[in-house]
Amino acid sequence: MIGKSDAVASGLRLAAGGVALRLAVALPLSRVMGDFLFGIEATDPRVYTAIAVSVGLVSVATAYVPARRAASVDPVSVLNSD
Repeated sequence: MIGKSDAVASGLRLAAGGVALRLAVALPLSRVMGDFLFGIEATDPRVYTAIAVSVGLVSVATAYVPARRAASVDPVSVLNSD
């Protein structure tokens, strides 16, 4: 049986892969988009860190809520409902 922590960990693994892929794409694109940014540097590590942390927090929330909801359902009642 999969617990809440397993479901959240699975969601976080997907989020970590997405963040890594986005960072790999964002770094080359930051040079192109640098002319459109005002007040921040295109390669400012604080911006990348803030975005990664924000995505991580949203990922935890979006993985935890369905996992908590699924864990509160009695599996026997779900299987007997058919």
